[in-house]
Amino acid sequence: MEKEPLVSVITATRNRKNFVEKLIKSLLSQTYANIEHVVIDGLSSDGTQELLKKCEKQYRLRWISESDKNQVEAINKGLRIAKGDFITITHDDDYWLPHGIETLMDRIRKNPSIDIIYGDSWGEYGDGRRVRRSFKQYTLDQMVNGGYQIPQDSSIFRRAWLEKVGYLNEDFEYVPEYEFFLRVIRAGGKHEHIPEITSVGGLHGQKKSWVGVDRSWEETLRANRMHGGKFFSRVTLLYFKNRYFQNASDFVKRISPSFFKYVRKKAKLPEYE
Repeated sequence: MEKEPLVSVITATRNRKNFVEKLIKSLLSQTYANIEHVVIDGLSSDGTQELLKKCEKQYRLRWISESDKNQVEAINKGLRIAKGDFITITHDDDYWLPHGIETLMDRIRKNPSIDIIYGDSWGEYGDGRRVRRSFKQYTLDQMVNGGYQIPQDSSIFRRAWLEKVGYLNEDFEYVPEYEFFLRVIRAGGKHEHIPEITSVGGLHGQKKSWVGVDRSWEETLRANRMHGGKFFSRVTLLYFKNRYFQNASDFVKRISPSFFKYVRKKAKLPEYE
């Protein structure tokens, strides 16, 4: 029987022991056998290093603990250490459902031309409530000009593309995977979506994209421009809506919900999905 390809799970973390522990448990429960976990720890002082040391013998784990410029630099360190032919970047507040990696890799086995595969995911709030995060098979135009993004937490890609288009751009601290996937697809990489829930993404007050929502939208717009996006596009509308008009919009929504619905319908404002 042919051996399953090695999948490298890359995680950058700092002082988030509880999240990392949950992620590790999810990897230990995977139905897909050939997985390695590469953890880049930013000199945690909350017991994360002790946890990693304890788990070294439980599964295929490699980790280092040292200072880094930012999370993206740490992820790039992990990508250079990784030995797998396939990669998934799993942030410390995300984790995989037991069948998640196997589901995605099974689709690649059936269609070897796929370079990026992604599924749906649960968004999980701090109190345990979940909402389904559904995605679609996006075109390059939808990604560049629409701002639609391949989800980082439920995607796997071929390692070979790191050598073809480069590693994550460390100037993008909030949407580095979005910009990387744009490079891959523009260079001819094939991507596919399967409508199955494969992972869980954390939705909580410490979530980086929530804390830095303004920066996230600025970087999304910058990626749009870098990759030939149009000035008059959905991304531009969403940028101004979320960057400058969101507070006013929320105020109108609170004091007059019916008027808010009327204005949104007339303006045909798109919603970020």
